[in-house]
Amino acid sequence: MNPRRIWLRVSGVLVLFGVWWVLSQFQIVNPLFLPGPQVVIASVYENANALLSAFGISLYRLLVGFALGTASGIAIGILVGWVKTLQKTLLPILDMLRSIPNLAWIPIAIVWFGIGNYSKFYVIALAVFFPVMTNAYLGVKNIDPVIIRAAKNFGISTFKMLYKVLLPSAFGDIFIGLKVGLQSGIVAMIATEVVASTAGLGYIMDQASSFFKSGLVIAVMLSIGVLGYFLTQGMVRLEKRYAKWSIRSGES
Repeated sequence: MNPRRIWLRVSGVLVLFGVWWVLSQFQIVNPLFLPGPQVVIASVYENANALLSAFGISLYRLLVGFALGTASGIAIGILVGWVKTLQKTLLPILDMLRSIPNLAWIPIAIVWFGIGNYSKFYVIALAVFFPVMTNAYLGVKNIDPVIIRAAKNFGISTFKMLYKVLLPSAFGDIFIGLKVGLQSGIVAMIATEVVASTAGLGYIMDQASSFFKSGLVIAVMLSIGVLGYFLTQGMVRLEKRYAKWSIRSGES
C-alpha cells in the first residue's frame, strides 16, 4: 500500500481520537455518555476474556449467515435474471419480501428457531440474501444479449454457460451486493444478539448499557467497527484478485 495513503488513514484515526479525548477530558460532553479513551481501554483490559469470547461467537454467526445468504442470493439471482418465466412469477414475491425490514424477521425467527444460533443464522442470511440476489439478478439481466447468443451458437452446455458467461459477466454487480450484504449482515447480527441472545457482542453491549457501563459499550462498538473494516477490506482484496475473471473488466 502507498505510504501516503497509510499515513492519511492513520492521521484520520488520530484526529478522531484526539477530538474524543478533548471532549471527555474537558467534560464538554458528560463522561457518563462519552467516557474518555482511557476509560474504554481500561474496560477492554478488564473484560478482555469476555470480549474475545463474544467476538468469536459473533464472527462465527456472521460468517455462517453470510455464507448461506451469499450462496442462495447468487443462485436465485442468476436464475431469476436468466429465466424469463421466473422474472414474472418469482420476482414479485421477492420484491414484496425485500420490503420487509430485516429487524422485523427477528420475532418470527425466535418463534421458529428459539434464541440459539439458528435464529441468528436465519436473520443474518436474510439480511445478506436480498442485496446479493438483487445485484446478481441485475448483473445477469444486463448482460449483452449478443454474448448469450454467441455462447448458444457454439453449443455451450448449461454448466459452462453459468461458469463461463453468466458469473463472469455479473461479477462486478455480485461483488457490490456482497459488500452491501456484509454490512447488512453485521447490523442483523448485532440486532439479533441484542434482542434475544445469551452471548455475542450485541449481548455484551446490551448488558453493559443496562448498567450504564458506557466504556464497555463503546469498546464493543469499536470491536464491531474493526470487524466490519477488516472483513470489508478482505472483500475488496478478493474482488481485485479475481477481477480478471470478469468479462466486463476484461473489456474495459
